[in-house]
Amino acid sequence: MDAAGDAVIAWRGFRPRIGNLPPQPVVLAQRYASDGTAQGVPMTVAAAPDQIPPRIDVAMDDDGDFAVVWQQRAGFSVGGYLPPRGCGILAPLCGSLYANAGTSSFHVRRYDANGASAGLRAVVNLAVETASVNRNDAEISTPSVAMSASGQMVAVWSVARNTTPSVRILAQRISALDIPLGPPIEVGTTRVSINTGRLPEVRAAASPSGAFVMAWEDSESIVPGMPRPSPQILMQPFSAAGRPLRPVISLGSLFLTTPRLAADAQGQYSLVSVGSGGFVGNQSVATLLGQSFESP
Repeated sequence: MDAAGDAVIAWRGFRPRIGNLPPQPVVLAQRYASDGTAQGVPMTVAAAPDQIPPRIDVAMDDDGDFAVVWQQRAGFSVGGYLPPRGCGILAPLCGSLYANAGTSSFHVRRYDANGASAGLRAVVNLAVETASVNRNDAEISTPSVAMSASGQMVAVWSVARNTTPSVRILAQRISALDIPLGPPIEVGTTRVSINTGRLPEVRAAASPSGAFVMAWEDSESIVPGMPRPSPQILMQPFSAAGRPLRPVISLGSLFLTTPRLAADAQGQYSLVSVGSGGFVGNQSVATLLGQSFESP
């Protein structure tokens, strides 16, 4: 959303079927005025010719210029069925498909306030080779983007290679002219989740000045008496120059996943996450948790 309340959303959709060809998956974006009126028609940002839905995020500056970031895969195809650990006799219900070899990358495309494209610029992590995409051999995941009032961006993501179980949490600052500002910042490391087999989610929010905060899932927290590590959410604020403003912050609660962040004009920020609420009878219960933080 921009300073006037205009907004943009981005999602994965499909072009209509043409003849005998299957529907084409694409990344779409739609602008809205502050009263919720759609501005124009949905824009096709990019083709997404893979069987695995791309990860998509969008950010907007104060003037209504915006940028869409999405994950792109090449050479992937669904390869088979992989039951994650811990399912036991429920493996047929909680397993997942995995993909075979290919490359993974993500791209940023910037638009002006009228929806005119500034062109495709692959500015972060152009390609990551992977042997496979399954619970142990991961790839780029959950790219997210945040934007300052002047259009400076920060893109964040997690990445792992099949040669190591370690997952790197990274950030790349990008100028308003789409020039990477220095090398990627390695914020921290974690591992592929033992419980779900997926890479940790990473999110960012930026203040008008360009200062930003990152939040990510950490699956390595040890709980006394528990047989395996349990997820929590970690955060770290950075200056507009990419300098950490304080050490990594732990929310102090375990079994937290799926962080979402927002920042206001004063640099204060809020985080929403999903927490495990235990069980009621034989049904698992999740809670939606929110917390606000003062500007660092």
